[in-house]
Amino acid sequence: MYEDLAREGKYDLRNYVMIRSNDSTLDAFMKRGRQIALYDGRLWIRSIKLVADGALGSRGAALLEPYSDDAGNTGLITTTPERIKSVAVGRSGPASR
Repeated sequence: MYEDLAREGKYDLRNYVMIRSNDSTLDAFMKRGRQIALYDGRLWIRSIKLVADGALGSRGAALLEPYSDDAGNTGLITTTPERIKSVAVGRSGPASR
């Protein structure tokens, strides 16, 4: 979406974009490589977004001990450690350099 707008000259922002961590998106990104200062420096694509746990305010952040006001709750792990490792070190290609 960002690139479509930039190609059409309709993108006036400068944006640092993260790629979602699903396999099809990651595979396409790794083949293409990081994108730096595209469209006159308006678009940068060179990182991956992973969400490991929930948010602290909603008591979803994963803690080692239960929340002080919610004794049975230690939060939510939304991405397994194995998946995080797979994305972090298991990919190779131009974007990982």
